Amino acid sequence: MRDNPVKKKLLSGQPVFGSFGWEFLVPGLPQIVKAAGAEFLLLDMEHAGHSYETIKDQAAACRGIDLVPMARIPTNQYHYISRALDLGIMGIMAPWSDPPRRLNTSSPAPAIRQRAGAARRSDLRPTITSAEALPTRSRSPTSVPW
Repeated sequence: MRDNPVKKKLLSGQPVFGSFGWEFLVPGLPQIVKAAGAEFLLLDMEHAGHSYETIKDQAAACRGIDLVPMARIPTNQYHYISRALDLGIMGIMAPWSDPPRRLNTSSPAPAIRQRAGAARRSDLRPTITSAEALPTRSRSPTSVPW
């Protein structure tokens, strides 16, 4: 299983830098993002509407260049989270959640263990990064590490 250096840095309080892939998901995007110094590539499935096939291709292109592929899923539902993880995504950004106390209830690892069985996926938690766009007083989203 691949190591997730982004999650390790976040848990130790270090900053991480990456890029948000919105419309320009060409095959060479991960190499461009990595050459620019990014540590992760966040692919948008919520507003840009990218398919799982596109997400799978981008995640595969991240594999050999030490770039962590992440996805902003369309909604906080198990089947969106599990499919993205099955395709090689190593981080999940969940859409707006109100109130903020729901942050831990939408984290993917507990849902996967409950539904897929602890024996099969119990080792995923250390490698998955998840974030949630939370509303602030100004209603602008803020990413919060899980």
